[in-house]
Amino acid sequence: RNDDKKIMQTVKECIDLDIVWREIENDLAFFKKAIEFDGGLVVNSMIKYDSLTKDNQDDIIEGVLKVVTKVRNCIVHAREKRETISIIPCHKNDMLLRKIIPVLKRITEHVILFSK
Repeated sequence: RNDDKKIMQTVKECIDLDIVWREIENDLAFFKKAIEFDGGLVVNSMIKYDSLTKDNQDDIIEGVLKVVTKVRNCIVHAREKRETISIIPCHKNDMLLRKIIPVLKRITEHVILFSK
């Protein structure tokens, strides 16, 4: 849990959420619904909002990071059989992950470029 807090704080300090939000807005309907992957992984919606405000910034960052963490854990631990659910290699899952990647890419770029 301590690592989750560190990651959240780093992301909050480094990203320009207005730029990340533009990536989210490109497919807002997708990010506002739960995502079900073939293989059993289901993640809650990343976003509950139609627009970015000062009041919902932390919720948006937290929602995105929770989904990314679940997807990452499912992929990494599937090999070790620590997860009973998975994301199987198939076209549907490829398309779902392709929608998430631009948001993750933007966050990653900001952390790399702007971390102290």
